[in-house]
Order: sequence, then structure tokens, then C-alpha cells
Amino acid sequence: MNEAKHQIAARLYNNHLTADPHDLLARVDTEATLSVDDICHAAVTRGGADVSEDTLRYCAHIFLNEMGYQLCDGFAVNADSWFRATPHIRGAFRYAHEPFDPQRHRLLIQLTQGNRMRRALDHVDVRILGPADATPYIDRVTDCKTHTVNGRLTPGHMLDITGSRLKIVGDHPDVGVRLRHLATDALTLIPLADLAINQPRHLLLLIPTLSAGTYRLELTTQFSENFGQLKAPVTTLFKRDLTVE
Repeated sequence: MNEAKHQIAARLYNNHLTADPHDLLARVDTEATLSVDDICHAAVTRGGADVSEDTLRYCAHIFLNEMGYQLCDGFAVNADSWFRATPHIRGAFRYAHEPFDPQRHRLLIQLTQGNRMRRALDHVDVRILGPADATPYIDRVTDCKTHTVNGRLTPGHMLDITGSRLKIVGDHPDVGVRLRHLATDALTLIPLADLAINQPRHLLLLIPTLSAGTYRLELTTQFSENFGQLKAPVTTLFKRDLTVE
């Protein structure tokens, strides 16, 4: 392996997809989610870009907007061999001339890594930090109205959450699922009665009335896989922004 220039840390979790109960899987401890503005700032301060941060940000947004436009017209995009973006359709068609039905079919964009990304990964040192603690882990959040994964909230419709140790258990006042409005820091608690499914690896809940904006999902529980109910609640934050339009 080439000399490491980067480092990624990961923790081990129970693997429920294999027959061996002792199997574990690794999940990356994500430091943070970087925005386009964050990347442009780093390109100027660390990467040596010879244009101003404002100019780079302006060009990046134009590029991304145009890329999205071309993808919506059915073109695949090769992003300088870092990744390839391709439109895809999912869902079964029942007869030869059946039209596309948004209720049964999904149009999405698939990203695959390119050669430059694969070569860059040869320079990453992966550190396994050992087993994860009892903190719940949110892996995937799906807005059931739009079928958007890890990005949208549609008030009045269902939100599907998968992960581990998610079950809402305990009588501590902090226990529950909350949505934090990032602009105002206001918290909206989702009543336990609005949880249609409350299982360790799966929650299904009704999204309450929310004002437009960007939210973060927070979950607090006293659930434990091995030791009954935890004495103190544990909280996890989903590190992806969820938007109400």
C-alpha cells in the first residue's frame, strides 16, 4: 500500500446481515458534512487555488447547477475521473408500453467512484477504534412522500428511519425523537403516539407540522440490546440536514 496521506476512523457495530452472531461491521466516524462553501474555503487556504474564495464559490455553484441540469436531461457526468453520476430508473414495469408512474417507479442519480478516487483511497489509513458504545445509530432517513433519502421532510407524511438501538424506551423526560430547526434552534418533539413502528432497527413516525427550513434529527432513548434499560438516556444526532420546503 502507498504511504498514507489521510486518515479515517471507524467503529464496529453488530452485523445483523450475516448468520454469525459474532460478526461485526465497520462504520466510518464522520467528522462533519462539508458544504460547497467549506470545500471552496479549503481549496483556497489549503489547496493553493489561485483565485479568490468568492470566485471559486461562484464557479462551483454554476458548475453544480449545470451538472444537475444535464443529469435531468438524461446525460451521465464524468467528474474528472473522481466520480461518475448517472441517471437510473428503479421499479418493475408490467408491460412493454407501460408509462413511468412516480407511485411505482423511482428516478434517481447514482454516483460511482472513478479511477482518481480509487487511487486516492490507496493513501488512506483506516483506524478501527473498537466496538461502538450503546449510543443509537441512525443509518438512513427516508421521506415516504417523496422517497428522498437523507434529505427531505414532508409534514403530515411518514418518515422511515433505520439504524441500530433506535427503539424509544424509558421514562426520562429527554427520551424521544426531536427535530431541531437550525436557524432558530427550536425543538419539535414527536409524540410517542405518532410512532407507527418502534423497533431497535426501525422507526416509522408521522412528521409533525413544521415551518420551512433546515432541520437536524435527534433521538434519545434508554434502550439497551444487552442490559435491559439504561440508567441514563443516550442521544444521537443524525449528521445530515433534512429540509422542509
